[in-house]
This record gives sequence, C-alpha cells and structure tokens, in this order.
Amino acid sequence: MVAKLEPSVGYASTAVIETEDIGKNCSISDFAVIRKGVRLGEGVIVHPHVVINENVIVGDGVEIHAGAVIGKLPSGAHILSRKPHCEKKLSIGKGCSIGPHAVISVSYTHLRAHETSLHL
Repeated sequence: MVAKLEPSVGYASTAVIETEDIGKNCSISDFAVIRKGVRLGEGVIVHPHVVINENVIVGDGVEIHAGAVIGKLPSGAHILSRKPHCEKKLSIGKGCSIGPHAVISVSYTHLRAHETSLHL
C-alpha cells in the first residue's frame, strides 16, 4: 500500500512512499522511493532519487543525499561457493549523514566450511 501523504507537509508528490512509519518533521524529495517496512525517525531528510529498501530503520536526524541506495541485498553473492545468510535488515544511527550515490547493503553472514545455519 502506498501512503497518501500531502506534498505540502514535506513529501514530494513524485516520491513513492510505501510505509506509514514516518516520524515528525521529515522531508522526502522528488523521485525518492521508500519501501514498506521502513521506519524513518524524526527530522529525517531524504534527498532526490534515494531508494530505501524494506526493513531499514533510519534514526532521528539522518540526512540521506541524492542517489543513495539503502538496504540493498549484497551483489555478487551468486559467485560464492556457499550461499550467504542475509538478515535483510539494517539500522542507520541517529544523526548520520549518508553521502551522494552511496550504496549500503544489508548485513549477511558467510558460513565457514565447518559451520551450518545453526551457528548463526
């Protein structure tokens, strides 16, 4: 479900916002994509063309600059001999600044030869 939010309260009409868990005084710019399951803290600034994927928690006062992709699944995992275990969640701490075109992947665990998923 895409939240119906008024552009006049800090959300651009061209932004795609699939979450309703948005703190007070947030600003979401043009062509930003905020997926379901995302939680934005208070005063978060999302610049144009930012993508925030599912299950990302963004702390209060965070600024995410243009073109950043947050919560991306790790690429290149298909070339590993063992499939990595993805947590598919990510937390960005209070007051952080994410630079333009930054890509921040969700965490994943690479199992060593003697481990199984029970070791996670």
